[in-house]
Amino acid sequence: MNSTGEGLGSVLNDGMYWCMELRGPNELVLRKDKKLLGKYTNTSTLPPHGVVARVECCGLCASDLKLIRAFDKHPRKAPVSRLLAPSLPSGRVAAALGWVQAEREGPGEDPGARGGAVRCGSYVPAMEPGVPGHEAVVRIVGVGSAVTGYRVGERLLVETDYRDLLTETSNAAFGYNFEGALQEFILMDDRIVIHPSGEKFLIPAADHLSASSVALVEPWACVENSFSSLERAGPVKDGSLLIAVECGMAASIEWLPNLRNFYFRPEICPSQATIYLEEEATREIIHSALVGVGSAITFTSSPELLTPQSFDDIVCVGTPSKFVTLASSLLAPGGICNIVQCGRKFPGLIPIDIGRIHYAATRWIGTTTSNPADSFQRMIPSANTDIRDGDRVNIVGGAGPMGQMHVQRCLCSGRRNISISVVDAAQSRLDSLAPKVCDLATNKGIPVSFTAKKESSVDPTDTATLSGFTYYIVMVVDPTLVSKIVDVSDANSIINVFAGIPVGSATPLDLNALIAKGTFIFGTSGSVAQDMHTILGKLNSGVLDTDASVCAVGGLACVQEGLSAMSQQRLTGKVVIYPQAKSCTTLLHLNSHSHNSSGNSPSSSTSCCPWPTVCALLGPRGLWNARAEAEFLKVAT
Repeated sequence: MNSTGEGLGSVLNDGMYWCMELRGPNELVLRKDKKLLGKYTNTSTLPPHGVVARVECCGLCASDLKLIRAFDKHPRKAPVSRLLAPSLPSGRVAAALGWVQAEREGPGEDPGARGGAVRCGSYVPAMEPGVPGHEAVVRIVGVGSAVTGYRVGERLLVETDYRDLLTETSNAAFGYNFEGALQEFILMDDRIVIHPSGEKFLIPAADHLSASSVALVEPWACVENSFSSLERAGPVKDGSLLIAVECGMAASIEWLPNLRNFYFRPEICPSQATIYLEEEATREIIHSALVGVGSAITFTSSPELLTPQSFDDIVCVGTPSKFVTLASSLLAPGGICNIVQCGRKFPGLIPIDIGRIHYAATRWIGTTTSNPADSFQRMIPSANTDIRDGDRVNIVGGAGPMGQMHVQRCLCSGRRNISISVVDAAQSRLDSLAPKVCDLATNKGIPVSFTAKKESSVDPTDTATLSGFTYYIVMVVDPTLVSKIVDVSDANSIINVFAGIPVGSATPLDLNALIAKGTFIFGTSGSVAQDMHTILGKLNSGVLDTDASVCAVGGLACVQEGLSAMSQQRLTGKVVIYPQAKSCTTLLHLNSHSHNSSGNSPSSSTSCCPWPTVCALLGPRGLWNARAEAEFLKVAT
């Protein structure tokens, strides 16, 4: 491990290094001849805004599998299309689009293209080959002449999400459309990793912490983000509003003054309001009611011609089924569709894109009344999306690596009178989870139950397993599971869609039940810097040991083995990859060489271990730690 922060030229040796390169769907290869950028062999020739870091380690994530399978179809592999705030400096736009005045190694590049500007190697959108890996800790080995926010030798935790750099359906991210950490070195641009506001996406990490414990702050931060999401409690100020009015609503117009009073208040009046009417008879009534509201108002009879993902707020008056089906694609990122039923009911199930709830933070709320304000007051959580006192929590798919983190987070939530049910398809994963959490659950006085799928049993996601809960955490990539939960959930339940369900997963939902019960569905993807700081603070103070999640370690040659084990649900925790550990070609599974609870090694603990000096330093139950990590890097590098 580079701990001295020596210059870039001295650590690159012959200028080539190892990486895992993603070239297409399911085409991930170990490359041993990658170059940073052909001419960048010392700090004097780095691009002015260049930041070069050596990767200490990188955790593998189920999201990596989704990227590898989807490649250019993944929402975060798409090109950066726009900034969330157009007022941000144009330099950030240029950096986001990856253009630098420099020469890039590799065939097919034209150094004279675009006036000498060619694409920077770290920005790899769409079909361009790239490097996955986003759970990372790095150490800076070189900076360009214009870089002032970082210095050589700094050890840094990587914040993955660039939420102000929008793709078509999500946002840019490290390890997706910007190269990630499954490589020995990484080139970044300080205009990307330092926000114009001054917020840094590379966060200082203490040297005494193990690299693995720092890298695993990222997945823990994603878990924290899912519990701390602050949902907006009203329409977007100066936003774009779309109103859809069902046929026949002109006969009873008590909804109209309610709509004006809530959505067209002077302090939040939308800049643009588009109105779709299923019958023309309503036009004059609505037009007269909205005179003087201060918004530009247009009417349309063809909602299918409206610009996708362009409306911050959508209001459906009545139950216009065909339009509601279309609304998923019209909501902007963070958009809310509010269904004001006015006593009406949908005739059947309505397809809703669950993937956009997760990746684009779209939300669906509603009321059986004629007042749109009722939807926000009843369905939007008053504080954040954390579990509440008295909640009966069901974590579906809860024995996997990320599910286990959710279990621990719930146990440490400080909420009173809660209970937790963990449902998983693999008995082996439940058997691994139980001893990790049972002592904590007992100390907290929280009942925890475990349900496994057996060959002769029913599907653990059937209604019998799902009924009777008030807070659900969905860890399974199955949008139909959300539909089942809506059917059986108790009143005022919350459904946390943590699993990365693909965008475009239109799933029929019973919106009548959703609205009548007040069930709120939300999803989060990734984290923000504050989440990273929260978890890093817990790690520094000893409140949380993220290394408890590690179940296997290896070098880059072990990545495929780790991903395969993940996809087959054979792992009970996280896999951590050390790019410099080139001698390690097979994963070291910690549970296979663990000590018992008294600290004594079983006779087979180290005798069959390929790295016996490493295994001898493992903690109880194979707990990974800084001493074992240091020894591993000593013998495997």
